[in-house]
Amino acid sequence: EVVAGYAHTCALDSAGALTCWGCGGDFASGQCDVPTGSAWVAVAPGWKHTCAIDEDAAIHCWGDNSAGQSTPPAGTFVAIGAGWSHNCAAGTDGSLACWGDSSAGATTPPAGSFTAVTGGQTSTCAIAEGGALTCFGCDNEDQGQCSPPAGAFTDIGSGFFHACALRDDGEALCWGQALPGP
Repeated sequence: EVVAGYAHTCALDSAGALTCWGCGGDFASGQCDVPTGSAWVAVAPGWKHTCAIDEDAAIHCWGDNSAGQSTPPAGTFVAIGAGWSHNCAAGTDGSLACWGDSSAGATTPPAGSFTAVTGGQTSTCAIAEGGALTCFGCDNEDQGQCSPPAGAFTDIGSGFFHACALRDDGEALCWGQALPGP
């Protein structure tokens, strides 16, 4: 698994080893300083922080903690998503736990049971059991990132003002801010 944050990237190998890079200059906040002693099963890099789930289903975060984004809740989790300065994780019971910057509502999840989650700049999107998408937060809804398509989805990822998800039939769909391609 390879996952990109705002200014750094992390890779998780099949043995549970985690490596992060690209954390220099003005963006250096310790987000590449992966804690030792754990095997990892999932990783989510944010802006100047990184969070990961260990083999015991606990969350660890490191790097910038100016909005509480590197202080995760206790519990057991199956999926994690990091935004600009917030995070959300799906618990083993399906509920979402969110922490960090709550100014845009991206840390106020709806009730329900969820299987996957991702964070954008000020938004969070998640896949509910059954595959339906939901997004919340979005103090800049004019970008469209909180208007997901209908259908059943199996995977999701997001960028600054957009998100993409994989439908259960294999089709990828994206919504939100569309920037010109190369």
